[in-house]
Amino acid sequence: SSIKCDFASAILELKHGDSEHGENLLSRVLATGDAPIEALLLRAERWILDGRHSPAREVLNRVLRSQPRDVRALT
Repeated sequence: SSIKCDFASAILELKHGDSEHGENLLSRVLATGDAPIEALLLRAERWILDGRHSPAREVLNRVLRSQPRDVRALT
């Protein structure tokens, strides 16, 4: 699907390419409302690395509400 392709492109850009373009792709994926949990976790990870702990915590809480057994949100 288009969301999966955009998410894969976002990962590649963020890890190995143009991080600004990767952030834009990630934002577009998240804006669909149908983003995979991994996209939310990536957003939280990026925000933690940027020192934006409060919004990252909100995203991680959202993950835990939708996937209470997903330990990735706790690590």
